[in-house]
Amino acid sequence: MKIKVLHIKKTIQKEIKEVTTQPKIIYNYLTTKKGGEFSLTLADGTKVWLNSESKLKYPVSFIKGKPRTVELVYGEAYFEVSSSKKNSGDGFIVLNTLQNISVLGTHFNVKAYLEDHLITTTLLEGKVMVENNEKVKMYLKPNEETILNALTLEMQKKEVNAKEKISWVKGYFSFDNTSLLEITKILSRCYDVDISFEDEKIKDLRFNGVLSKKQDVKSVLDAIINTTDITYEVNNRKIKFRK
Repeated sequence: MKIKVLHIKKTIQKEIKEVTTQPKIIYNYLTTKKGGEFSLTLADGTKVWLNSESKLKYPVSFIKGKPRTVELVYGEAYFEVSSSKKNSGDGFIVLNTLQNISVLGTHFNVKAYLEDHLITTTLLEGKVMVENNEKVKMYLKPNEETILNALTLEMQKKEVNAKEKISWVKGYFSFDNTSLLEITKILSRCYDVDISFEDEKIKDLRFNGVLSKKQDVKSVLDAIINTTDITYEVNNRKIKFRK
């Protein structure tokens, strides 16, 4: 009996030693406020652009032999992932509360703002696999996008113009049949302003066009409503639309 007990103790000690020698992962958090953007290069060479009002969790360094994993806590980010061939074959994973995105080396955009109920993943180059919490998997080809409903967890796929979807990285707003409500959400984040509507019906008006983000908010608003009978008033950082 004593010999058996000693054998168990040695086994336990060996297992504990193996666990304690595992590398410890240290994480950084990058947060952008309203009106802010930021770009960075991760330890593996992956380039990330973080849009306004977004938060990214990423490790200081990646562990060889394990998937390179980061988390878009909320907001919008564009990734140009360093190839797995340059990283010992290790894949790359972007986590979000409701979905995981697995890639080997590709360019894609993820939009997951807390106040929105739709999470979109848009592929510009390469191939990705998107999996929601219900274990539903979808594979994307370039110019395809998944749309995950955060309320129902339903996920759909459609064709899009990916270059237009990532125009924010290049310094442009690109609107393609976009509702005024969605446009105001984007402008609110970019310019750090509060936008409201005196007439609720005009929220559903839709617009097309490409505008430079280097313009001030008034110039952008003027261009958007140029062909309508909508007006707006500005009071400090508050803007109200009326018809």
